[in-house]
Amino acid sequence: MLDLIYHPRHNITCLGLERLHPFDTRKFARAIKDLKQDRVLDHCRIHRSRPVKRKDLLHVHDLDYLRSLKSPKTLAKALEVSQAARAPAFILDRLILAPMRRATGGSILAAKTALETGCAINLGGG
Repeated sequence: MLDLIYHPRHNITCLGLERLHPFDTRKFARAIKDLKQDRVLDHCRIHRSRPVKRKDLLHVHDLDYLRSLKSPKTLAKALEVSQAARAPAFILDRLILAPMRRATGGSILAAKTALETGCAINLGGG
């Protein structure tokens, strides 16, 4: 049985801004739908990801960088979507950064699960 990590909140939708980036931020929902339709999920255990903890992010990112992501201007530059600079910070956090934190948590869960079971896939990437 294959272990899959997925959560509907991996998908990013942000007031239409997601359409301005070449990365398909809603592909995770389509992937799980296709797997279900093809009956692949009949042979899988689905684990729901949780957001990565701040202390874990601090193992790989410096505090100043994490703080800088609270700035819409900085986040717009990192995402290469200049229009995001005009959005309120709390919206960007909820609709863009939160799904990314959850997908990162899914990668950590997939790694831990793979160590236990031999194989795990995070459908949220990573």
